[in-house]
Amino acid sequence: MAASNASHSLLVEPDYSQFYMRRGGSDAWHSADVPSFGYERHLWSSGTFVYVGTVRQYGTTAVRVDVLDAPPTALPDGAWQHVVEESLGAGGDLEVFSWPSEPVATIPIPHDPVRLRVCWAEFDEDGDGDEHLLVQIWEQDLGAPAVLRWWPPWELPVASDRSVDGRRQFEGLEVALEAAGRMELVARFDHPYPTFHGSTRASSSAYALYRDPHDGSLWAYGSDVRHALREITPIEAEALRQQNDSKS
Repeated sequence: MAASNASHSLLVEPDYSQFYMRRGGSDAWHSADVPSFGYERHLWSSGTFVYVGTVRQYGTTAVRVDVLDAPPTALPDGAWQHVVEESLGAGGDLEVFSWPSEPVATIPIPHDPVRLRVCWAEFDEDGDGDEHLLVQIWEQDLGAPAVLRWWPPWELPVASDRSVDGRRQFEGLEVALEAAGRMELVARFDHPYPTFHGSTRASSSAYALYRDPHDGSLWAYGSDVRHALREITPIEAEALRQQNDSKS
């Protein structure tokens, strides 16, 4: 049976712009397994373990957890800037952790599968403001993750096999690393990293250079809107290597 309506107010200490939740009675700890789409949405569940991203890199953050006896009938009002849902499989109560792994609360929730809705409010891109979160939980069969409301700075364009200037690319961390695994590593670059070709962002970085053994094409691996493996010309590859060598 679903839990009765209950509200729990607590304070968490995120760090590295994240904190975690977990089904009680489990030793699961999947902080190293969060996929790139989980980071993009700022919420991910393994079914037992939950990652929650924050704008504020660190500092005391208010979180309210509402355990509901039925699904919400509407989205929260517009004061909540970003709203995402995930699912938790069957298990124990909900443990909420401060960074790195200090539990601050154990909240009774249904032991059958539940739906989590996390809502963020009062923040900006600089991490300023009184960021606080609302977590709503109700009994529901497992379902796919869903972003119900995007905060515009967090919404990324759909991943593409072409960069903005038309280069071939593999976009997304997992896709890029899989493609790089089929190529030969030519060079790794040192910090401060050279600019990633084909980017429109001043903060982009190139981390390594690869060669495709099948056609001899050259590819830079780096971070742009997302991590990507992007084709570059031999002249651009040589410029990257010279730029990196000049720092030695």
